[in-house]
Amino acid sequence: MNIGETHFEVPEDRPAIVLRRTFHAPAHALFEAMSKPEQVERWYGPARYRVEVPELDFREGGRWRFLNIDKADGTVWGFHGEFRKIVPDRRIEQTWIFEGAPDAVVEQTAELEERDGETTLTVTAVYPDFASRQGDLDHGANEGAAETYDRLAEVAGSIASASVSRSAGAGPG
Repeated sequence: MNIGETHFEVPEDRPAIVLRRTFHAPAHALFEAMSKPEQVERWYGPARYRVEVPELDFREGGRWRFLNIDKADGTVWGFHGEFRKIVPDRRIEQTWIFEGAPDAVVEQTAELEERDGETTLTVTAVYPDFASRQGDLDHGANEGAAETYDRLAEVAGSIASASVSRSAGAGPG
């Protein structure tokens, strides 16, 4: 299934969702957008939410917590987890827990593959069971992820542009 430029795979044989999207930005720009609190606040979740990052200890064993706050009614949706493995500009393995369903610990792996200045992000989310996965799908996880990745594309593009501008202005050493 495709929504926008984001491709979704929902395997029948395991409780997982695989999301894939190619961004017009280098891997370092996506990695920065995913690892710095001030960048995460710009893209994590659909635009109807304000994002707060009360915790982002970006290291193996570090913990994170993000809040999506509905701009219309103030409802707060919390997410948290722990970083398991980090390979700069290539891979992030973490747990992902929706605070409304704290027993459903999702094992999530984000892989970045850069080619010719574009980066394909593949996120594999493995749920503890099919019912947990179905709950996320029933609550619009695919549509929310597609909009979130649209926003990530904008942020990664601005990071990449800023990097090019800094490089161009650096001059000889």
